[in-house]
Amino acid sequence: MLRSGRAFACALLLTVSACDRFEDPTLTEVFDPATAEGPPERPEVPFVATRNLLWGDLHVHTSHSYDAFVTGNRTLPEDAYTYMKGGTIEHSLGYPIRATRPLDFGAVTDHAEYLGVAGHVMGGGEAESESLRAALRSGSPRRVTSNYLHTIGKWMATREIREANFGIEGVEHLSRSAWKDIVETAERHNNPGRFTTFIGYEWSSMPEERNLHRNVIYAGREVPDSPVSSRDSENPEDLWRALDGQRSEGMRMLAIPHNSNVSDGRMFESTTFAGEPLDAEYADLRSRNEPLVEIFQIKGSSETHPSLSPEDEFAGFELMDTVMSAEAPPSQPAGSYARDALRTGLEFSHRSGFNPYRFGVIGSSDSHNSSSSAEEDNYHGKMPAVDGTPAQRLGIATLLPGDRRPARAYGAAGEHPRVDLRGDGEEGDLRDDGAAHLASLLRGLGLPRRPARDGMARHGLPARRSDGWNARGAW
Repeated sequence: MLRSGRAFACALLLTVSACDRFEDPTLTEVFDPATAEGPPERPEVPFVATRNLLWGDLHVHTSHSYDAFVTGNRTLPEDAYTYMKGGTIEHSLGYPIRATRPLDFGAVTDHAEYLGVAGHVMGGGEAESESLRAALRSGSPRRVTSNYLHTIGKWMATREIREANFGIEGVEHLSRSAWKDIVETAERHNNPGRFTTFIGYEWSSMPEERNLHRNVIYAGREVPDSPVSSRDSENPEDLWRALDGQRSEGMRMLAIPHNSNVSDGRMFESTTFAGEPLDAEYADLRSRNEPLVEIFQIKGSSETHPSLSPEDEFAGFELMDTVMSAEAPPSQPAGSYARDALRTGLEFSHRSGFNPYRFGVIGSSDSHNSSSSAEEDNYHGKMPAVDGTPAQRLGIATLLPGDRRPARAYGAAGEHPRVDLRGDGEEGDLRDDGAAHLASLLRGLGLPRRPARDGMARHGLPARRSDGWNARGAW
């Protein structure tokens, strides 16, 4: 079970104090732009009536994000998309990284807060980042931990520290320039049928260091002049209303919450942000703007917790369940996990006639190295999958829920598992009454039946592998 914050780091420091070195051969490699391989040529994804399974990452940070810059990242959206497409880029520590399997779609989602400001404030920040790099290259766990604690504590440990360092006046042009780079780079790398980019950003609300972060993803090139920032309001309801306003201007987008596991119960509350009772208007506002939830990424699982699912042997899979603050108190499980939120939504539906928690799920990486990999031997994070038409913005965007569309997406930890649920095409041909009832239920729900192998029919239902992937479908 993972732990976060200074308490975890201090424990780590004590644990490794008796160790001399750790060995990592990649630290001796040096990235050479002259010999770095570019993305491979990829054939166009053909149209398939029963859809294609596409893999992507909708949560990647570059040096435009203050926290990525502080910890040494100097790469840009250009590098992020190069990596997603299968090209070689430079890791923050200076060695080359490359994905074995290119992605089908992706988005750079740098923090809207202090966007593009860290480089200006830190004056390039080379001395700070070099101290971290040198510590890692030294092979000394103690030195690594000491440098990490110093860097985080100095630049971004609390909201007050972040504001003092980066929330300065007269840098609005830097944020506009960074946003322009994000938008233009996404447009430049968008290649329908081969690799699809989405324009996006992260709205990073942290009331009392409780994580309420959302990634905002746009379906097309119609985007605002600047991202919505949680510095203006930490209330997610204000974000949703701002997105409603953009939607009235012809933009199409959705917001995807992530890391509810470290929200201390605030992500899926039974009240509004201000503590008022929920109502149907709130449910409509939330469901309209947040039809997906990111349940896996590098900061742990947000699907469920052992205290919420005591009979699920995989409920403790990749947990991080402490608040991301210096004190690192436990994050309250109730209200912090997606599976429990779905149950809460059903309770509201039965009791009050509205459901504030109707959503599908994805996984993403949350990489802060401009990279995105979930390969077991080349690890950087998690992956979302969509079951879709060729890799085009419209083709993928229509798979994500919204406007009362069913979604065909799921999240996976690790490699790229295919998840499928099949039932016989004719109710009378099924082996038992239970299967016949399931087939009848599927038709009653209006879920799509699509031809598949051996005369079977495929339905877009949640699915779970028995080998610990916890991959889940959504509709």
